[in-house]
Amino acid sequence: MSKLNQLTSMPLVSSIIEITETKLKDSIDIEKISQLTIELYKKSEELINQVVEPVKDLIDCKNGCSFCCYNQVSVTPLEVLTIDKYLKENLSDNELNDLKEKIVQTDKITYNTKHLERKKLRMPCPLLKDNSCSVYSVRPLFCRGWNSNSSIDCEDAFNSNEEHEIKIFGSQLMVTNSISIGLNKGIKKLGNKSENLELIHALKIALTKYNVTEKYLSGKNIFSDARLDY
Repeated sequence: MSKLNQLTSMPLVSSIIEITETKLKDSIDIEKISQLTIELYKKSEELINQVVEPVKDLIDCKNGCSFCCYNQVSVTPLEVLTIDKYLKENLSDNELNDLKEKIVQTDKITYNTKHLERKKLRMPCPLLKDNSCSVYSVRPLFCRGWNSNSSIDCEDAFNSNEEHEIKIFGSQLMVTNSISIGLNKGIKKLGNKSENLELIHALKIALTKYNVTEKYLSGKNIFSDARLDY
């Protein structure tokens, strides 16, 4: 896992730092955070399409295949706030309350587990619905980067209690890793805390605590309990 996270392009990292600083240097609010995050998601899609085009027939990912949605997911604070905004704008009160409860219950089981422990639990991401991502348009960079050359390998990995090698197309993961690193570095240069967070616990914080965005932007380390240590 750690070796995959080291796949980066320093020119792309530098470009994302510059974009982040330019977009947020004058002021930061939830609208600007969401706009920047979605802009970077679109950039990731454009770059992924470019690097994947020559080998797209070798990538075996398809709708309804969700084995990777049972793994631990790393996410940046700005992505968490963007997903939080999306959920509150697109779900009814009842749907949002149901999802909050699902996230809270899942977090009771998955919180503070390491990657392999999390894998062994075989707990689906609470955002997974009918084998599809319910926040697909704002899904994390981590999820956008993941891919596989064999759904059979993914199924074997899912059913195994050991680390299981899955053949991937590294350039796709390099794109999303680099954008994630650049986003974290850019936010830090602007004076805000930014580090890799565990998705479920970070979403629990965002959805169950008051004024999370305001507290984050005021400099409080509101997501400290969700910090990931690889």
